Amino acid sequence: MMEERTAPAQPGEEVRLLDILAVVVRRRRLVLGIVAAAVLLGAGLTLAQPQSYTARTMLVLLQGGRRTGLSAQLPAQLAMPTLGLFGSDPNQKLIDVILGSVALQDSMVSAVRRARPDQPEIEATVREILDDGTQTRSNSDGSILITVAHRDPELARLMADKFPELINELSAHVNAQSARNRRDFVESQLTGARANLEEAEERLAAYQRQGRAPEVTEQARQTMEVAGGLQARIMEQEGKVAELRRTRTEDHPELRSAIAQLEGLRRQMRSLESGAGGGFFPSLRESPDLMLNSARLLREYKKAEQVYVSLTAALAEAQIQANENLAAVGVLDRAQPSSNPRWVLILRNLVVSAVLGLIAGVMAAFVADYVARARMDPGNARFFAAWDELKDDLVPGRRRRRRVSGAGA
Repeated sequence: MMEERTAPAQPGEEVRLLDILAVVVRRRRLVLGIVAAAVLLGAGLTLAQPQSYTARTMLVLLQGGRRTGLSAQLPAQLAMPTLGLFGSDPNQKLIDVILGSVALQDSMVSAVRRARPDQPEIEATVREILDDGTQTRSNSDGSILITVAHRDPELARLMADKFPELINELSAHVNAQSARNRRDFVESQLTGARANLEEAEERLAAYQRQGRAPEVTEQARQTMEVAGGLQARIMEQEGKVAELRRTRTEDHPELRSAIAQLEGLRRQMRSLESGAGGGFFPSLRESPDLMLNSARLLREYKKAEQVYVSLTAALAEAQIQANENLAAVGVLDRAQPSSNPRWVLILRNLVVSAVLGLIAGVMAAFVADYVARARMDPGNARFFAAWDELKDDLVPGRRRRRRVSGAGA
């Protein structure tokens, strides 16, 4: 009996769900066979893989990267060179470098060896886990998630627990080395700053000892005050003489006395300007130079003193940091092996395999149905006859059966 086949959808017609179901039902053996094959393949691959356990540990950063303490007292121009790891968030960058370093791998191998001295081949296993079974993820909140996967759950947990300890050891080593470099740099700068300070002190003391009273700046200020007072009196006397000349003759005793007083004031001003004032006050011409030189030398001394004090404080901090052993990361979640049983993984893989097999089976059913409809078309008879003959030639058994049937006829 010829099977009833669904007519192919004409162009522009919608493919109905019933048509799809009809194709699947007609080709149910093909679909079920492909699904069964996919499930068996997925189960075989799952069982062939060794069971793997996953241990996770969560780490958090404990310190920031800003200049704190005594080093913050240093001026910006005295910023000291550090290792190239430090930027806006030095600890994060340092830990990222440590996680990808060979030093961490060597430290992990040594730590696991000490924990399991009876397993001499453990080094290769640990390096394999670090290369293929370890994942690290830095989160935006600053935390770091480390995942270790291996078929030995205790080894995975041991390695995950060792990560924070080894990271802190390597971080302390790098920070101590950086602190020693800073200390050496500050010591070299401090030697030069001490020499500059002593030189500034000597220049200032020598200038104050050059035949001048110690309070050179105060004398210059007094000179300016005396000169200002004389100038005011001269201007006042000049006005008085001009007033008398309008009302008195040149021979008038009062006018002559006023002119004599004016000349006396002018002689005092000239004496003050020329430095012939007896040595008690510096000359008016000399006063600005005295003030400028004294201020310049004092400014240089204060600057040298500030640099020396800052470097001394920085050296004290660098010596403290060189001996510090502070932790860089803390453990938020201790490592625990995954508690998911193996059957959960198997069931998940079987479900995925069944879904993929069903999709492949439906596609194969439509292809088979399309080929069957094409065979029913008389216009394709010659093509399929040639195709059947080619298959008979390619399959030795079918070719032999065809010869036997032809001879019997």
